[in-house]
Amino acid sequence: MQRVLNNVPLIPMRGIVALPGEASSFDVGRPMSVKAIEKARAEGGHIVLLCQKDPRESVVNEDNLFLMGSYCEILNVESESSDVRMKVTAGALNRVRILNFIRNEEYFSADVEIITDAELESEKEKKKKNKLVETMNRLKSLNSF
Repeated sequence: MQRVLNNVPLIPMRGIVALPGEASSFDVGRPMSVKAIEKARAEGGHIVLLCQKDPRESVVNEDNLFLMGSYCEILNVESESSDVRMKVTAGALNRVRILNFIRNEEYFSADVEIITDAELESEKEKKKKNKLVETMNRLKSLNSF
């Protein structure tokens, strides 16, 4: 699999996190999300699921979306005949980091980088190390006479 994927349709999610190795079912109702699903299905069936920072926000833009999400395969789509809504089941394949948001008139998409588990662990270790150094420096400053 390529490490960088370009122009992948994106669905902003409200309160649902898709983790690699798991399948998630969710309703899609926003017109931009419906268009993203349609585009993804026409181009191989892959989407990026990305959580909104505040699920109460109805207007979505790149400022209220997290920069880490999941690259998913669409497993099933059921359309409700009385509405534009869809019931979607997607299987998360990989974690991704957003490199570039793309918003056209119909839907969101993004250029993404596949993130491996080793890279995530490395990032966690760096954060722990930085926190430890920060704490040690704080203790050192308290003990200075």
